[in-house]
Amino acid sequence: MSQHPDYDNMRVYKKKNITMLRSLAYAMTDLNGSAWGTLVSSYLMLFLTTFAELNAGLVGTMLFVLKLLDMLVCGTIGGVSDHLFSTRLDRRLGRRHTLFIVGAILTLICFPLLFTVQVGSYLWYFIVLFLLDTAQSFNNIAYETLATEMTDDANERVKLSSVRMFISAFGTFAVTRLPAILLSALGKDSAEDYTLSGIIFGIALCAGTLITYFTTWEFSPRYVAEFEQNTKTAEKKTVLYAFKEYGRVLKTKACRRTCTLYFVSYFAKDCFNTAFFFFVAFVLGLSQAMAQAASSLSIIGLIVIPIATYFMYRYGPKWLWTWAFSLMILVLVYYYRLLKSLPSFQYLHSMAKQKFKITNWSTYNKALKQRGALTIWLDESAIVAWAEKTTPERRGRPLHYADMAITTVLMMKHVFGLSLRALQGFVDAIFKLMVLPLRYPDYSLISKAAYGCRQCNA
Repeated sequence: MSQHPDYDNMRVYKKKNITMLRSLAYAMTDLNGSAWGTLVSSYLMLFLTTFAELNAGLVGTMLFVLKLLDMLVCGTIGGVSDHLFSTRLDRRLGRRHTLFIVGAILTLICFPLLFTVQVGSYLWYFIVLFLLDTAQSFNNIAYETLATEMTDDANERVKLSSVRMFISAFGTFAVTRLPAILLSALGKDSAEDYTLSGIIFGIALCAGTLITYFTTWEFSPRYVAEFEQNTKTAEKKTVLYAFKEYGRVLKTKACRRTCTLYFVSYFAKDCFNTAFFFFVAFVLGLSQAMAQAASSLSIIGLIVIPIATYFMYRYGPKWLWTWAFSLMILVLVYYYRLLKSLPSFQYLHSMAKQKFKITNWSTYNKALKQRGALTIWLDESAIVAWAEKTTPERRGRPLHYADMAITTVLMMKHVFGLSLRALQGFVDAIFKLMVLPLRYPDYSLISKAAYGCRQCNA
């Protein structure tokens, strides 16, 4: 019996031809990256602030802290991954492929948990998001090194990257389109739609990672041992040594250019996706389903990627980058002009503080006092129209309150600067003082109904 196993004949180390089918299987893990990036930058904030009732500022701070922790986690996982051949199990599974298994399990468990409603529980969502970020780190560290270990041929790497971008565009489309379909089919903006989406995506992303695990390969332990022996240095590998190595890499011009392009492309894309979703949902006043449907237009990337691959072969990356960033700038200019044409934008600019000289101090003093006067009056038509009487256009539970009622209480909220719960107590007290037979909509209903209110979005 041989003391050393035959690594070259093991599936995880045995090299094969890079066919289109294997390229497609390799690219399946990129569903994780595209889906996770689109999720965080689009409707995760909306879910946490609307249904989990978390403060938007605190959610943003939580995501920022998680990114800082992710930097530490990535460095730790990368260092551990390079030394996973020390155990027999990891030599059999592969030091990169072991990370895929861990990432797939965490994704399957945590993705549905992220979209369960835990009202006001920052700790719950922080822990789940941290575990999902860690899962992404496991997948990405293994994935980014895999193409280099699978082949040395530049053309084969271009093939892998092209198919990978195709799958990435599909993942971005799917993660926005599926919730939009569920919202339209169920006829409501509810947390159950997001929970169901989380379950489906947890299963799909786990399956994609496992497909990559079973169809790709990496450097064998024997190859890695020989390489490290040839490049072995006398300097002790400490944390300080790792930082010195990072410094040496950043001295390379190509590395600095790559980091810059990564920052102004992927990071900028996440910022744009976040702004775009909220632009459609809140500035344009459209529904959540419409915002997700607009975001799902990324399916155009499925058409663009083969064209971009052709130009990559023909003209090289510099020509492609020039056109890509030029188009991005043109689109941003267009959105800025669109924003300026909106009535709400013009209204904000018309509210600029005016400067004038006060000549009648007595009248001005009375006006300042009058600002504190409280006069609220509801006519008979408003009282009659408070409840919704129209027949629902789609299946589902009929509405209890008319758009006019939602608009009225939201107007009071903005005028008096009240939270939703305080607003409910305020309006209930007014109805009691006025002896009106009206009921105030529950504060959670107001939060959800504001997105679909026709008069609010007009």
